[in-house]
Amino acid sequence: HADLMEDNEKRVDLLEDKFGHVNVINVEEKKIQSLAQFQDLIKRGFERRHTASTFKNDTSSRSHAICQIRVKNTHLKEIEDGKIFVIDLAGSESASDSLFHDKRRVQEAQGINLTLMCLKDCIRNRALATLNVDKYFHVPYRSSMLTLLLKEAFEMESRKLCKTVVIATVSP
Repeated sequence: HADLMEDNEKRVDLLEDKFGHVNVINVEEKKIQSLAQFQDLIKRGFERRHTASTFKNDTSSRSHAICQIRVKNTHLKEIEDGKIFVIDLAGSESASDSLFHDKRRVQEAQGINLTLMCLKDCIRNRALATLNVDKYFHVPYRSSMLTLLLKEAFEMESRKLCKTVVIATVSP
């Protein structure tokens, strides 16, 4: 499901080509000329974001919001574009919370939790691989669409300078 799509009926697909590049199908890239234009695009995205009432939250995010910002170097054109991913993850839910949900809401929670677990495994294994260079750690970035999209940040053989910053709001 793509929340920023003009036509929300299109399914977003991620395809990895024979060169290992992840291609996002059925999304539109917008060229941003101003801060106001960027803020408007973000606002439109959040207006279309899928939310629903859950046991603990009246407006729980039922989808992940992903904003990819591609930065072009206009002075050195031979340098590859930079990418910044800003991701607002859907909230996870405990199994006890889902006792009060209908079947659809339970399936949503399972899908969200599976994606979050895949992301956790990728971040953890990538960090462990950095700390233990003599040991092999499998980074399962193909386990979910979200982690496949972030493949470049998880690849062990990547020669790109890449940093991952996590800012989290965690309930007690």
